[in-house]
Amino acid sequence: MVDNLLQNSIKPPFLKWKNSIIIFLLILFGIIIWYFLSKNQYEPKNITSVESVDQKIIDWDTENEGSFTGFYTKRKDVYGEENTGSFTCDDFVLLKKDEVIAKYFKEKYNWDLNEISIDLSKVNLTDKNRIINSTKDSPANLVLKKKIEPGKGAPACYSFFEILEVK
Repeated sequence: MVDNLLQNSIKPPFLKWKNSIIIFLLILFGIIIWYFLSKNQYEPKNITSVESVDQKIIDWDTENEGSFTGFYTKRKDVYGEENTGSFTCDDFVLLKKDEVIAKYFKEKYNWDLNEISIDLSKVNLTDKNRIINSTKDSPANLVLKKKIEPGKGAPACYSFFEILEVK
C-alpha cells in the first residue's frame, strides 16, 4: 500500500511537468502563428500612390533614371589639392529634377543638385545643339541615368549622370 501510494505521488508531478511543457509549446506555437497572420492583416493590399509603385532604391552602386529640366551653362573649375589645373566644364542648371535622385544626393553628399556637370561627348550633334542652345526661358528636358559612383579622385568636370534622351 505504501509502495502504491509512493508510486502515485511520484507520477502526477511528472505528468504535470510533461503536460506543462506540451501546453507551453502549444501556446508558443499559437502566438507565433497569430503574430504572422496579424502582421499581414495591417499591411495595405492596394497601393494607389504612384510614388509607392515606382519607388526607386538608390545607392552608390545603382544606376537610376530620372527626368531633369534645365539649361546649359559653362563653368570654370579649379582642380587638384594645390589648385594646379583649370578646366571649363559643361553644366546643366536644373529647374526641375527627379526628386528621388535629388534626395539621395542631398542625404549622401549634402548636395542640392541645383547644377550638375554633364558629358556632351556621347551625345549626337542634334541633341548636343538642343542642350547648348537651351535657356532659362526655353529649357531642355533630359532623361539622365545616375552612374555608379567612382571612389575618391574623380576627374575634373566628372558627371554623375549619363544623358539617355533629350526632349
